[in-house]
Amino acid sequence: MILPSPDGRFWPEAHITSLHCLRHTHRLFLEFLDLPMSAPTPTAIEVKAFLPAQDFRRSLLFYQALGFNCVWSDGKLAELRLDTASFILQDFYIAEHARSFQMHLLVASIDAWHAMFRTEGIDVEFGVRPGEIANQPWGLRDFVFLDPNGVMWRVAQRLEGS
Repeated sequence: MILPSPDGRFWPEAHITSLHCLRHTHRLFLEFLDLPMSAPTPTAIEVKAFLPAQDFRRSLLFYQALGFNCVWSDGKLAELRLDTASFILQDFYIAEHARSFQMHLLVASIDAWHAMFRTEGIDVEFGVRPGEIANQPWGLRDFVFLDPNGVMWRVAQRLEGS
């Protein structure tokens, strides 16, 4: 049997691999639909983590106290956003998962974030105390805290010159 090639010549079937046939068929199909021959390059718009919450309502209040706005919620999931940072809070909790989970938040002023725990009463109301601020060898100044569910957050600011 003789099959047409993409350039209009004919090749014996024995010289055409299955992959070539699939590519040729795909190309002909795209031409038929008048679509571009190459697929668009995949791009990412954003990535969001799903954070566990043992007490969903209390966790939602905690993150709102930190300044996150609840974009939407259905009582089991909530999207929380602060400026360009966002995540999904979920009414799902496994202790081992929560204790192994970490978040990183890059901020403009590490000192303002660290002080907020005391000035806003977050340390008293939620029992969450920030660790000490430290300069890291990877060019960040940061501190950590554990949210009410045991999720570790590392809040950081770039060191000048980094």
